[in-house]
Amino acid sequence: MSLLSPRVRKNHTYQVIFLILIVWLAYVNTLSLQYALDDRLVIYQNNFTLEGFDGVKDVLTRDGFAGYFVGDSNLVAGGRYRPLAQLTFITEYELFGQSIRDSVGLNHAEQNETLFNQTSLPLVSHGVNVLLYTLLCIIILLVLQQLFKDHEDTKWYLSLSFMTTVLFAVHPLHTEVVANIKGRDEILSMLGGMSTLWCVLKSKSTGREQRPIANYGYLLLSFFTMFAGLLSKENAITFVALIPLVLYYSIKNNKDSFRKIDYLWTLLPSIFASLFFLYLRYQALGGFMNEDLSGSILNNPYINSSLSERIATTIFTWALYLKLLVFPYPLTHDYYPYHVAYTTFANPVVLIMIVLLLFLLIYTVKKIGSRDIFSFAILFFFITFSVVSNLLFNVGTFMNERFLFAPLLGFTLILSAGIKCLHEHVKSKTWLTILFLVIVLLYTGETVWRNRAWANDFTLFTTDVKTSPNSIKCNVSAGGSYVQKYKKSKEKAKLDKTSPSNKGERDAHLAEKYLLKALSLDKYAFHAHQLLGELYFSRAQYDLSEQYYKNAVAIQPWDMEMQRNLEAVRLARSKSLFDDADEQLKAGNAREALLLINQYIAINPNSAPAYNLKGKIWGMGLQRIDSALVNLDKALSLDPDLVAALENSGVAHAIAGHREQALKYLNAAYSRNPKNPSVIHNIATLYKEAGNMKAYKEWSEKSIE
Repeated sequence: MSLLSPRVRKNHTYQVIFLILIVWLAYVNTLSLQYALDDRLVIYQNNFTLEGFDGVKDVLTRDGFAGYFVGDSNLVAGGRYRPLAQLTFITEYELFGQSIRDSVGLNHAEQNETLFNQTSLPLVSHGVNVLLYTLLCIIILLVLQQLFKDHEDTKWYLSLSFMTTVLFAVHPLHTEVVANIKGRDEILSMLGGMSTLWCVLKSKSTGREQRPIANYGYLLLSFFTMFAGLLSKENAITFVALIPLVLYYSIKNNKDSFRKIDYLWTLLPSIFASLFFLYLRYQALGGFMNEDLSGSILNNPYINSSLSERIATTIFTWALYLKLLVFPYPLTHDYYPYHVAYTTFANPVVLIMIVLLLFLLIYTVKKIGSRDIFSFAILFFFITFSVVSNLLFNVGTFMNERFLFAPLLGFTLILSAGIKCLHEHVKSKTWLTILFLVIVLLYTGETVWRNRAWANDFTLFTTDVKTSPNSIKCNVSAGGSYVQKYKKSKEKAKLDKTSPSNKGERDAHLAEKYLLKALSLDKYAFHAHQLLGELYFSRAQYDLSEQYYKNAVAIQPWDMEMQRNLEAVRLARSKSLFDDADEQLKAGNAREALLLINQYIAINPNSAPAYNLKGKIWGMGLQRIDSALVNLDKALSLDPDLVAALENSGVAHAIAGHREQALKYLNAAYSRNPKNPSVIHNIATLYKEAGNMKAYKEWSEKSIE
């Protein structure tokens, strides 16, 4: 094995230093971000994580989402067994979350997000993501340096391996993975896969005969790196297929022989690691692939499409991926229905994509024998892309930017190799350097800009809904964010004893706009109905709130929370009717008050206070003593001890000239509440009008007491 020359070692050192600097330049602003999107699923609302080290057993033996869905983990297609990333979250929580351990709660406690954001945990977690991503980029550089030794350049910054890695490091499509803490599973998965490739290349370079201990050591290490990658995310299994590909392309000449048995020998550790992982996954999930059976379009985007539409739409999404690879703008976290619409084979984009795929296939087949760089890059892309392509199986969404995390390396290799090919036709290297730098700067600038959208849920949802205006899920998320913001502004106004601001009303309007848009896309969008019910309840629009909660109950009749919300609306609406009727009476609008109290009684037919108020309305507002007495008698039949009804009956009988009856009711009221000044005053007045001054004086003295 030849040693690297001092110049090459120096160039490699420069490359690593620059790579570290460019990664941190692109992602240092993520350190100020909070939690967003699926972070709640695996961190601050996941019971396994919140249990700290006590939750490790559950993480290793159960579906990771069972900690969030509290046992009902079959809500996402395929199941989730990705314990390694979650173990890192648990470790961070144990080390940096001790100050909030006694305050956080299990089962989606509302205070958790606020508590976590008050600690250093978001900073630590985002920092760990950037560190791991930096390490991944260094490993990628090392693998490419071994694989493409013949493509080094005298200028360290123009070597194929360096250019490919830098473009990979700063490509804006990676923001979803690096800026979102939950994306750590993608980073760790690819880190495990690329480390495995590095191990097998090192094993090949040592040789079993020349350095057997080193050879076996690297192979043993490849078992652990592959296993770690698989424990992070299942996608790492594609690297098992990449091992023979990488070994094949690493053979530069006939002298560099590699027998078929050597391929198998090198593959065995990764195969064993994969089998062991699949066994653990099967034990945890109870199956290899838990297909979603909910019938929800958000878990199965192709539920309403034919087979031909599904295939055509899938190919169309590949065209969208290609566009994002070349021109990564605008970006969004949400490609759920109907951000991507169903299409057919009549779509010219689909036909062009099929032609392009056939061209790539033919080119790869023709060039694989010559170990052409472009053919390697194409194969790398499609092997890593295969499991998320929606062609082999339904992944639960049309597409996602994070699905290109590993495949993107194939694209940047093509891009870098293309730039190098241009160099062969351009005499000056200055133009090559400028072209490379322009692309790097554009990518870096877009990455830094896009990171800001991942600040928190509100920023992410309200930003991306403008890019994904036809996504059911994104409209619901944006609407829900505005609902929460409106409720907070209303609570603040209540504490400050002021009216809600115009900005608060704007938030309510935007919430309504996005949620209604979601329902126009899918009338069975449960969360849209739920959030509209919540919004209208907060705005005291109880009829609308009740209607949307009823819709939510009709969609998910087993949801007891919706049943409770519906009952709360009815109670609040009836209370509002009662209070409004009383206010209308005080304002002199007796007829309006009567209409309102009748509506209240229709909801609460056995309410004694309601009939008492109705009696007051008839007597005080409409001067109909006979009707007043009928309603007051009804109130007392429902509650004989209702002091207000006893007093009002006494007053009504007094007005009607029934002095004895009046005293009877007023004395009954007094016996139940002897400190009621109004009752005492009315009794005293009756005695005065009857000419009984002695009794009048006695009752007047009681009022003074």
